[in-house]
Amino acid sequence: MMRERGFTLLEMLIAMTLMALLTVGLTSGLRLGARVWDGADDRRLAIQEQQATYTLLRRTLTQLIPQNLSQEATARTVTFLGDAARMRLLSTAPADVARPGLYRIEIAAETAGENASLGRRDLVIRWQPFAGEALAAPLDQADRRILLAGLEEGAFSYFGNRDEGWVSQWSSRVDLPQLVRLRLGRPGDASLFEEVVFGTNLGLPDISAIASSE
Repeated sequence: MMRERGFTLLEMLIAMTLMALLTVGLTSGLRLGARVWDGADDRRLAIQEQQATYTLLRRTLTQLIPQNLSQEATARTVTFLGDAARMRLLSTAPADVARPGLYRIEIAAETAGENASLGRRDLVIRWQPFAGEALAAPLDQADRRILLAGLEEGAFSYFGNRDEGWVSQWSSRVDLPQLVRLRLGRPGDASLFEEVVFGTNLGLPDISAIASSE
């Protein structure tokens, strides 16, 4: 009768080493899978947030209020102001505001808070009920919400007509721009930008997005 053979110490060490390597491999694979899953989920949420922002901007810009009160070009008749960092406009209430009516709305790309040290900026919206004051008056009682956070760049430009083309400043005018362009730079790749063009309520194209590298 053949005597049963046990495991030698060397065989046990080899088996334990193989088990340890297998465990490390499985753990690394699970961690990688979790990171990929989280990254895909974060990307999906970012896309949803971006599309919600574009929808809000499109709605706001297609409901701009044209020159009000009179035909004279005074501070109280201007209903749209803009520069590269922000734009002020007179429009209907944002979609999630309970009280309807006219609002002074500001949309700005600004550096503040914890983003200041990183040189990044947030795209924010402020809104305050319109009470007949000039558009440029302080928004001292405005509500505020961050639309897109941690951008590398955010800049506006405005299209009036073919003769003047795109301009970075829209002030002291009673007419409205026909198009508003928002240029966004994404974190992680400073050379990749997205340009989004919104039509206003003058019957021009609704919205388009163009990604470009520089």
